Amino acid sequence: MQWLCEICGYLHDDEDCPGSCPVCGAPSNKFSEFFEGDDTISGKVGDDIDDFDKDLFADYEDEGI
Repeated sequence: MQWLCEICGYLHDDEDCPGSCPVCGAPSNKFSEFFEGDDTISGKVGDDIDDFDKDLFADYEDEGI
């Protein structure tokens, strides 16, 4: 079984969902069961990443970087 982190896209390969994401630290409720060839969750990951990038860029603009 595979679990996909909806925040960063990390793919965890185990029977049990991880307690938190080892990449971004997201809690277990941000993981969804992933099935090969299933692209329905990819939109969720992409949307979260797009929003994250905008927020990150805005922080740099505020600092004049």
